[in-house]
Amino acid sequence: MKIQDIVSLHGKLAERIKQFETNLDLYPPTEVSNELRYALRAVVEILEIDGSDTQVDDFEHACQKAYHALLCAYHDLVDGLAIHITISLDELNAKYLEESVVVLGARRSDIIELLNEINEKIARSRKNPKERKKIYDEELYDKYFQKLLGYRKLLNGQVTEDVIKLYLKKTKEEQNGSK
Repeated sequence: MKIQDIVSLHGKLAERIKQFETNLDLYPPTEVSNELRYALRAVVEILEIDGSDTQVDDFEHACQKAYHALLCAYHDLVDGLAIHITISLDELNAKYLEESVVVLGARRSDIIELLNEINEKIARSRKNPKERKKIYDEELYDKYFQKLLGYRKLLNGQVTEDVIKLYLKKTKEEQNGSK
């Protein structure tokens, strides 16, 4: 493990976190923050090593811990985004199924299809750790991350507002019709 590997991964992660924050005006999920904290703790361990021959194993171990924590944060960012969208859609459907179908229209199917594809790729990455980096870099991030950000923003913004407005309008009309 080289320090450059840690720096490179940190750069990729920082770029994705900035994308997340810029698009959603939110800080990433807690799991990402926790992993960043673990990575920082390992970096502090690296800085405490004095460079003596007796600490070579300690240095390598601390580098591996830092890299692993950053890698987990990198995975957790996209995983957490997909999970949040799934939960948001499920909650919307549980409370306002008819209205969410009307408001989302074909986008509802698109979101569900995308989430299914992403979950399949995440599962495949867990079964084949040697392919995980490629799956996350080339498939989950390069192909889907921007779409996920858009759907997250859509579901937590105007769509939810429109669904609730439609529900309230429908409820009011039903109450006025029964009088």
